[in-house]
Amino acid sequence: MYEYIKAVGNSGYIESPSRVGVIKTADGEAVLIDSGNSKGAGVKVLRALETEGLVPRAILITHAHADHIGGNKVICDRTGCLAYAVGTEYAVARDPMMNPTLLYGAYPMAELRHKFLLADKSPVQLLTESVLPEGMEILPLPGHTYDMVGFRTADGAVYLGDALASRETIDKYKLVLATDIGRYLDTLRQIEKMDGEIFIPSHVPPCKNIASLARYNIDSVFAVAETLCELCRIPKTAEEVTAAAFDHYDIPPTFEQLVLVGTTVKAYLSWLHDEGRVTPYIDGAFVKWKTENLQI
Repeated sequence: MYEYIKAVGNSGYIESPSRVGVIKTADGEAVLIDSGNSKGAGVKVLRALETEGLVPRAILITHAHADHIGGNKVICDRTGCLAYAVGTEYAVARDPMMNPTLLYGAYPMAELRHKFLLADKSPVQLLTESVLPEGMEILPLPGHTYDMVGFRTADGAVYLGDALASRETIDKYKLVLATDIGRYLDTLRQIEKMDGEIFIPSHVPPCKNIASLARYNIDSVFAVAETLCELCRIPKTAEEVTAAAFDHYDIPPTFEQLVLVGTTVKAYLSWLHDEGRVTPYIDGAFVKWKTENLQI
């Protein structure tokens, strides 16, 4: 753990709970992709780089969840490098309180203000192609978050962030965090057709062929959608659908899981409404959802 592993050419990664990409550049410098899940992770990333004789010149952010930007502040403070992000990821990375706020829907309760959801503030700039090493490109991969990106290097390494989950995670939780199901599916279909020398997701072991895992993720989305439609045979509020999903999938409820699963359920309901599968209506002071068609 926390050692540099070469993937292909100058592209590699530091093995950690949230895998950190490393692209070696000239004169002992490196560009990082994400920074780890905490200050402690950032320190260990710096030690791993030092062992390789590398100094980070920039951190490229796939998305602004705390487990991907948690090491930003310590790395930036100790090296003077900057972090870079796009779109809403830039906004959240600049003000990390937005992450638990978006999940909770208001200023978050104390139980949600911790390193799992809330990273330290760090210097962040807008990501442009001028920051990238030669031959590297940005890959838009929205769905898990609104503006998540991945990167393809000149060596053919493809860094995918949290664009897809492992089979083990899907089998255990089923409801994998997503904020926009339609774009999530588009991203998964894009990944299914991708070419690359090696694929490096953040929480899935690097592999040469990603297509079968992308298809497993796609099939899971449709299976979850069918389950939620079934749960809405009897009209329910989004919170009641979430509670029913916890029971159906036997997910242990915690404060973190309640906001993560709750966000994902609402994203599914919005997408299913767009697809004409469920309909919201007002019942007193509640919005309830009812199934229109069980065939997904």
